[in-house]
Amino acid sequence: MKVGIIGSGLMGGSLFKALKGAELLGMDWPERIEAFDLIILAVPISAILEIGAKIKTRRPLLVLDIGSVKEPIAQKFEEWTDASIEFVASHPMAGKEKSGFEASDPALFQDAAWVITPHRKNTERALQIIEELIRNTGAIPMRMAAAEHDRNAALVSQLPYLLSKALFDFVDPEARKMAGPGFHSMVRLAQDNPELRKEIGFYNRENIRHFLKGYMASLENLL
Repeated sequence: MKVGIIGSGLMGGSLFKALKGAELLGMDWPERIEAFDLIILAVPISAILEIGAKIKTRRPLLVLDIGSVKEPIAQKFEEWTDASIEFVASHPMAGKEKSGFEASDPALFQDAAWVITPHRKNTERALQIIEELIRNTGAIPMRMAAAEHDRNAALVSQLPYLLSKALFDFVDPEARKMAGPGFHSMVRLAQDNPELRKEIGFYNRENIRHFLKGYMASLENLL
């Protein structure tokens, strides 16, 4: 299976390094797409939706995304899937606070959960192919409804970032000068890509706000 990756940031670069024989595609991807069996969209959510809508091919093709919010993507992927192209929505629970190809690492996905959120047009054959690809990166594939993924991701990924960012912004620079490893561990996620986090917040706003309110209430109960 010939794999092409659109997106050469942290995630796309790490996939490129982890999957032997994979190729990174640039702006000329529409002209080259016919040569591939599987295309991975390692780009921001808005770009996934923009590029996905433009993908056309005369031969069978699998398209996989790795975006952090799944419900809006899975809905569109179901709409776009036809006899030639099958879109599969997924999200590897892996990453780091650094961004860009320079920070990419072939071991980034090792032992990480990688969630697939099937839609009604997905075939078992396609899902099994994607699960095998996921195992080849060292990650652990699991299937979950898109709505369930977005709720869980808000709790274990997006909420921790907000708490880390809020703590970093709350503590004044003078106090940070005497901070030890505990504080630095707590605010590590605050260094994450702000544009990416802003987009995630837009697409999963309802879940994030719901759990943030619950967390604030739990803090009040500690006092």
